[in-house]
Amino acid sequence: MRELLFIVIFSVAPAMLPAQTWRDSVVVRTACDSASREVLRDAAFAGLCPDSVSARPDSIQPKRIRVNGFRVQVYSGGGNQNGKLQARRMADKVKIWFEGLPVYTSFSSPRWLCRVGDFQTREEAMELLQLMRETKQFPMAIIVKSKVNITEDELKRD
Repeated sequence: MRELLFIVIFSVAPAMLPAQTWRDSVVVRTACDSASREVLRDAAFAGLCPDSVSARPDSIQPKRIRVNGFRVQVYSGGGNQNGKLQARRMADKVKIWFEGLPVYTSFSSPRWLCRVGDFQTREEAMELLQLMRETKQFPMAIIVKSKVNITEDELKRD
């Protein structure tokens, strides 16, 4: 009796499950660096992902360099898992309040850090710090010296 039940369940169950259909899929051509590829993507996800990544030659892309500058530090915590979690939560909060700003979460022994922005001058960082304090969401924010990522164009404007 068990064998019969086992056979019935495993022969009928696959027929009842919906199978993946390819009729609702679209072929998307993407370009990444110098390589390009075709990806079969479900049509339901078409609005969630960009159809293509623009690949610009290196001669057109602005070159990023690291220079001495300033960032706003919004979190400095313990070196454990809780510290890591808090740093990431703070990074998420910054991304919600200040869209488009670069956010850096890193471990610098013995603590987790969350820093925001790439500023060449203390005055630029101070503007962001004042905005952050006005929101009352980042009461422990301070300005710190750091290596920052800027484009050559930004460096030349000084």
